[in-house]
Amino acid sequence: MDSAAAIQESAFAPAYARFLPRVQALVIDSIILVVVIFAAVMVAVAVRSDNFARPLGFAVAAFWLLYEPLFVSYAGGTLGHIRSNLRVVDDRTHGNVSFLKAVARAIVKGALAGCRSSRC
Repeated sequence: MDSAAAIQESAFAPAYARFLPRVQALVIDSIILVVVIFAAVMVAVAVRSDNFARPLGFAVAAFWLLYEPLFVSYAGGTLGHIRSNLRVVDDRTHGNVSFLKAVARAIVKGALAGCRSSRC
């Protein structure tokens, strides 16, 4: 195999992220979610209205559930991924994953995270 073929083949070979950038992205995303939740709680306490606090709580829950799938499918990664120079790529198209794949990815990650704390 000549060097040009090896370079072309390596251009399409998956490059997996190391552990530290993944942890860095997770910490950044966790900080973002905590800030959003904290801000929503502060607003709900300041307003003192159930008619406002309940929809705000549902909006924060929707943000928490859809944060990763939306960012991964449309931007190639969450804000933490982008800041850590990581990208989630579809193995077939080498582009962004579809929204359904991003949702499935988030569900699997959530299920595997739940397995660590309990017996699966």
